[in-house]
Amino acid sequence: MIHILVDWKDGNSFFLKKELYKINIKTNIYDIPNYNIKDRVIKWRLPILYLKYIFVANRIIKKSAENDLIICWNFTTSIAVGYLCKLYNKKRKILALNIIAHKKKGLAEKMRRFLFSPVMNMPGFFITVNSYQYVTDYSNRFNVKKTKFFELNDPIQDEKIEPYEFNNSYVFVGGEAKRDWETLFNSAKLLPEINFICIAREKYFNKKLVIPNNIKMYFDTPKNTFYKKMKESSLVVIPLSSELPAGLIILLKATFINKPIIATNTPSIRNYVTNEFSGYLVPMGDHFELAKAIKSLYYDFGKQKLFTKNSLNYISKEFSKEKYTKKLSNIIKEINSQNSQ
Repeated sequence: MIHILVDWKDGNSFFLKKELYKINIKTNIYDIPNYNIKDRVIKWRLPILYLKYIFVANRIIKKSAENDLIICWNFTTSIAVGYLCKLYNKKRKILALNIIAHKKKGLAEKMRRFLFSPVMNMPGFFITVNSYQYVTDYSNRFNVKKTKFFELNDPIQDEKIEPYEFNNSYVFVGGEAKRDWETLFNSAKLLPEINFICIAREKYFNKKLVIPNNIKMYFDTPKNTFYKKMKESSLVVIPLSSELPAGLIILLKATFINKPIIATNTPSIRNYVTNEFSGYLVPMGDHFELAKAIKSLYYDFGKQKLFTKNSLNYISKEFSKEKYTKKLSNIIKEINSQNSQ
């Protein structure tokens, strides 16, 4: 039997359960009934979120049977499942989807390795990555065999397509994970004639940064406000400070509301954007190149339209829910095959 653990409320509406059902794979969904977005947004509430992860992990272990497969949509929850399996001496197969473990400094990195490595090295524990280029890094950092990793790209989840509209309103920048606000601000200073609207997660934002006059900065806005600001923009910029996966939720959303994209050139971003074909990719930390790309695309109606068309066509074809589920089902077969030997 397959059990899916999600880190939000009302998991039964999750696309993955529906898609697996279509190919005759029955699943059980376990969610967090008392999920609260404040647990993720407010720093002091983070331990509460982790406790909720432990409670749902405990529930899924008690409801599952020996050698059942537990799929964790959020990688962090898989660590909780693994430790509880050790505590209860329960044998389960665990598939942790899309590991995102950005490198920390000093003791924090050592603590993460100390906590993650014992679980990641369990015989029945497997991991997916958004790009196979990340496998070597994760394998070395956590001392895990490369055979435990599978490549599985993030899928489209919102397929409502908005019509393309050209306008010279402002540049939108938003998100929380590893956003390079310093490079973005330095670029904006070079473009005083262009306005920017930026939305950040306050707990991750460096308050020492000086915000340029042509930027309106917002923090922790409601989801509908966030996407309204994105929809009313001229183009979407995704500046990143890490080679590891980040910005993909924003990228996919921008694609389906037909917004041209400029992003930092990272392995995961390159899966979705081809430079000068479906967007602009710029070197990490290079505010001159970022400013150049913004200025070029902001005023070029023809290129905006071409980029959005190419992006929508490519992503709709290559990263559909159906393709994602088929790849996942092949991974499930491989895991079951390895464990039956």
